[in-house]
Amino acid sequence: MASGSEQQSERDPIRITSLRRNPDGTHEVTIKGLTKGERDDIQAALHGVCWVRSKNGRLTRSDLADPPREPYDTDMHPYWRPATEGELSNGPLMFDIKGTLPKHSSPSFLIQSLCGYGYTPDRYVKASQTLESFGFECMRSRRGRDGHYWEIWYLPGLYAARGKLREYLIEHDIPDSTADKETLRDIARFLFHHAPFGSLDITTQRLAMAEPE
Repeated sequence: MASGSEQQSERDPIRITSLRRNPDGTHEVTIKGLTKGERDDIQAALHGVCWVRSKNGRLTRSDLADPPREPYDTDMHPYWRPATEGELSNGPLMFDIKGTLPKHSSPSFLIQSLCGYGYTPDRYVKASQTLESFGFECMRSRRGRDGHYWEIWYLPGLYAARGKLREYLIEHDIPDSTADKETLRDIARFLFHHAPFGSLDITTQRLAMAEPE
């Protein structure tokens, strides 16, 4: 549901409220009445991926390229063989996290072989949609000569979590920059419970540019 300010901006026509020349010779234009989506469209236009124009007081967008295919298409199927009874009953194999994670490690999450054991087309679609709702992005390789490609589901950090994953973090008072090993283990279990996968990598930051004080 849109917020009050968002609803108000949808009712107000888009308009230019000021044109200004700065002392350094640069110019500024202030546009008022944009929704969040229209603001994003203008940024996309500045990045050169679409055109935008005003029509009937609202902004319309035309993309320069076809949108990317949905991550849950059928080209990837099937992934793995059916699971045995023993494999299904054992559950996921959890590897021990060695050493101490620095507080600034900023863990990110990479999932591969989504919906491995127990695959069906419907389960794969559901798992894909679930990860999308959690804030994961589907990244794919280029196609090889054989026409195949691989994909990774990527969450750059807990700060990017959305939906039920965000609710889980809030409910358990987990900070976005957590480096606690037991907490990361609990998050891994949560992800596997909601969207089964073949493997999950949790990566930690080892080198980063320092920000000035």
